[in-house]
Amino acid sequence: MNERSDETDVMDINLRKLSDEDIERISNEAYKFVRHFLSNYINPQEIDEYNIIVDIDYSNQNLQIDIDLQLKLPPRIARNEQKIIEDVLEKSFSELDKLLKEKFTN
Repeated sequence: MNERSDETDVMDINLRKLSDEDIERISNEAYKFVRHFLSNYINPQEIDEYNIIVDIDYSNQNLQIDIDLQLKLPPRIARNEQKIIEDVLEKSFSELDKLLKEKFTN
């Protein structure tokens, strides 16, 4: 199973103070973005196994988001798992950045 973890430190966005509900919403949206972009790349029925882990640290009002995507395709699917993972995470973080700027800034 191929795996990649990407992390972003959201310091250049002027975020408002986030509540526990905000953190939960951001986590849920990040998960949805990854699922959405993964299903755009490959039919979910062709995936043997995948796992998405979203970890958010908001200590000291510094938002840090870590998304880990693990993906296993069957041998009959001749696709580069690592490339899919990289593209999915890149697009997911881009959408997450837009969401943070639209909904969680001062």
